[in-house]
Amino acid sequence: MNNGVIDKDVSKWKVFNKDGTWNNNYAPNCIDPTIFPDPSGKRLFMVYGSWSGGIFILELDKKTGEPLYPGKDGTDSSSGNVVDRYFGVHIAGGNHESGEGPYIKYDKNSGYYWLYETYGGLLHDGGYNMRLFRSKHLYGPYLDPAGNQAQNSGTNCYKYGVKIIGNYQFSGQPAYRAAGHNSFMITDDGKYYLVFHQRFSNKGEYHEVRVRQQFLNEDNWLVTAVYENRNEKITKYDEDDVIGTYELVNHGNAEKDGNMITTQKVTLQKGGTVTGDMTGTWTKTDGDSYSYVLFKLNGVNYRGVFFRQTNDNGEKKMTFTAIGKNNLNLWGSSVLTSIGITVSWSKATSTKSLSSPITVKAGETYDGYATNGNKWVRYDRGKSSLGDCASLTGTKNDAVFILEKGATLKNVILGANSVKHVHCISEGCTLQNVYWEDICVDALTLEGGKNTASKFVVKGGAAKGARDIVIRHNSAGTLNINTFYVENSGRVYLSCPNCSSGYQGRRDVVMTDVVASDVNYLAGINKNYGDTVTLKNSKISGGYGCRMYTGNNNGGTPKALGNQCDASLFYSCVCS
Repeated sequence: MNNGVIDKDVSKWKVFNKDGTWNNNYAPNCIDPTIFPDPSGKRLFMVYGSWSGGIFILELDKKTGEPLYPGKDGTDSSSGNVVDRYFGVHIAGGNHESGEGPYIKYDKNSGYYWLYETYGGLLHDGGYNMRLFRSKHLYGPYLDPAGNQAQNSGTNCYKYGVKIIGNYQFSGQPAYRAAGHNSFMITDDGKYYLVFHQRFSNKGEYHEVRVRQQFLNEDNWLVTAVYENRNEKITKYDEDDVIGTYELVNHGNAEKDGNMITTQKVTLQKGGTVTGDMTGTWTKTDGDSYSYVLFKLNGVNYRGVFFRQTNDNGEKKMTFTAIGKNNLNLWGSSVLTSIGITVSWSKATSTKSLSSPITVKAGETYDGYATNGNKWVRYDRGKSSLGDCASLTGTKNDAVFILEKGATLKNVILGANSVKHVHCISEGCTLQNVYWEDICVDALTLEGGKNTASKFVVKGGAAKGARDIVIRHNSAGTLNINTFYVENSGRVYLSCPNCSSGYQGRRDVVMTDVVASDVNYLAGINKNYGDTVTLKNSKISGGYGCRMYTGNNNGGTPKALGNQCDASLFYSCVCS
């Protein structure tokens, strides 16, 4: 090869078969080019190819863009990859195996060159899917997480490269197919974005351009966000934020399977175990900017990140994305289930029936899980045969727990055999991951405080079976309810509409990521007192967001004024 002219003797050049025909198992289709510089910016390269002989890199003249042909066949000294006199350095594929649309970019943050290519057929049912490799050297070798070299993917290519997105569908959301032929962007502030075209079920070959964020895991592999980019910022999360049940998508490694992936479920239990369709352990570690996760599932390690995102229905979801040494890519999207968000009702290992309430002193924390040797224990008052509770009222002395000012109750299961359950008796308290299995008279009562600056928090947890009210707000202040599930109850929250003593005035509640099923309404408030309800991404099945009352101070029946905020879908609204 000299100045682009083929030498007359081509008998030893592999692009021709012995009979003189074109060897398309060796020579590439010269399409799908991407131009990229080396880290110094002084040299320019082109990666290209589609099926046939695979993917090649060819250096270009930086000023003119003309190819700088190697001129002779050989082997690249740094990678061991084949060098062709005309086509350049072979880095992946061959033998007419899948592989097209290559994209390479150098990443100064990790020190790797990232290689993307797409397998499968470019049709909605063709199983089109992106694969990822990396290398410390421009010419390779490009490796996948399992350590396989892309240069060998000319046979059984499905075994090579981590599959980024397969054909999948989360419950109640669109069905995605044939994501592929991507580009890739790294911003000046070190953020990663994957850009690709996306097809869908029941839309034929219609497609859209989609963008997803990517993040480096602890092994410096890029993992891809579960939902498309909405400019949400990844951060660090508490353990309480991430424990719970997730829909799981295992993207597999099929080369061109046009079928939909079967969605599974797993639960990340407090204490680090994983139960469900895959079993093992999980560990959260905080990095500089976000929280990593290590899964050990069915004997394989998967490393990734947690990321709270908004799904296609506008719902806030905790997600995880992780890849394993086996080249499998796992996505999880949190779900709210009828058995609770974090721990199913049947998981209590024992029951403690108390003769009197446990009082958590001001500023102190009672952690039921830790107190009982990292086991879930059910607490009650041993009051069986309570009937339908219609004639019962109860006081704080009937409660299981009494929380003083600034006290915290966490990781507790409250059983059915109690008239009352939790009383906050002063200016603010916090409940984290508290679960009510059945409710006689109020799951939580806020009382005794007249300070309008008081802050009450309910974070995580779930409740079911309340004859009437789950949370009764009698004191002054603001209640924040976050990531809470309620089912088969009358009302999630009630600002006292007829308190004959104590505080009488405005109360506020903010509900974020609250889901209620078989409940009349989320919140009852008093218009004449100036009460407010702020709903953020909250939903009720079969009821209203708010019911308005005219409150009184004589203990009489309050006058109902009507409803506000249709929260039949996940919704943001303010009632006042």
